[in-house]
Amino acid sequence: MDQRKKIGLLITESYQSSAGIVIYTMNMIRSLNLLEDRYKPVIYLIFRHSDFMADIEKIQYPYLESIDLNQFRDKRLHVKVLNKIGFTLFKKALVTPNDTVQLPEMDYIFSASSRISSVSNATYKVYWKPDLQEKYLTGFFSEAEYNSQETFLRKVASSESNMLVLSSQDVLNDFQYFYPTSKNKTFLLRFISFIPPLDGFSFETLAKRLAIRTSNYFVIANQFWPHKNHQIALLAALLLKKKGIDFQYVITGQPSSHRSKVYYPQLMRFCEEHNLKEHMIFTGFLEREEQLLLIKNARGVIQPSLFEGWSTVVEDSKALNKLMIVSDLKVLREQVTRNAYFFNPLNEHDLAAILEQIITQKQTAEPVDYTENIEQYKNDLIRLFSLAAQPKVQAIH
Repeated sequence: MDQRKKIGLLITESYQSSAGIVIYTMNMIRSLNLLEDRYKPVIYLIFRHSDFMADIEKIQYPYLESIDLNQFRDKRLHVKVLNKIGFTLFKKALVTPNDTVQLPEMDYIFSASSRISSVSNATYKVYWKPDLQEKYLTGFFSEAEYNSQETFLRKVASSESNMLVLSSQDVLNDFQYFYPTSKNKTFLLRFISFIPPLDGFSFETLAKRLAIRTSNYFVIANQFWPHKNHQIALLAALLLKKKGIDFQYVITGQPSSHRSKVYYPQLMRFCEEHNLKEHMIFTGFLEREEQLLLIKNARGVIQPSLFEGWSTVVEDSKALNKLMIVSDLKVLREQVTRNAYFFNPLNEHDLAAILEQIITQKQTAEPVDYTENIEQYKNDLIRLFSLAAQPKVQAIH
């Protein structure tokens, strides 16, 4: 009789819409693949977009079954039309489809989406919330987006049978502050990065394609959302340019954003008005291996964000032993203890001074053994999903 735990991983995002959530899910599968075979659960990967499935297959997890949610979509024309209008205007469906999503029985289902309840009758429902940004940067959210997040968290907080996974002590403190009467359990799971083999990729070819002309280049790998604060990096670049310092920024990410249609054009306009073109490379969306190759060969990585949960690019930089120049946020102080400079994200002079020091002194990062982080994460997953025992959700605060 098969005693393997059965875990559903629900992912409604794509590389284009939220690469961070996709990578988070893949790294969870990679970590579970490190377990002894007897502890490896059956994974049901429940997805709506397939642009990452080739990368999932490369992991070669032996007990993985994929379930495409598109097969359950209500195909009636009026439902499709109304829901297209709903997602365009309100970021949600206007009509509940008649189709019932039939999934295998599972011990756990895990997702960052509130749709868990509508697609599963799993014994335990495990939700993930990267951060509570909407509580602090309300101006960056529409009323509909804010209400959606609030509804999601209040739903999770209403039941003792729900588990909420949080990625840092900082966001756990936030949750306890904003939802002091919550009934749900919480679990602290600091995620990690797996660096895929990069041997098949040529940095020289990539550098030539992108017109990287100096070893003094810094990577900024964020979505173009207002709170990611690219503008402070551009202001610092202007200061470096005026001092005649040789440098480049390589800025990755999909130019379009549902958060703001004017943010990216404003950044472009600033670069044009201040003649920063020779110092700026906007790459657009890159394959993950290409982005990691850029980080690996960079002088350092800049994370100028005004708010973070547990930064994926910072974790990638830790795994690659790179210098990090990051916003002085509590969560980033928690995430990074080595090879990092912290700067005031509202002060371009602070950032420019750090970059000048790194460039002129040709500073590099100290080697750090990242395998300890991977081992800790693997052990945390064992506890979260009770992989060495009968299914039982236990809170870790």
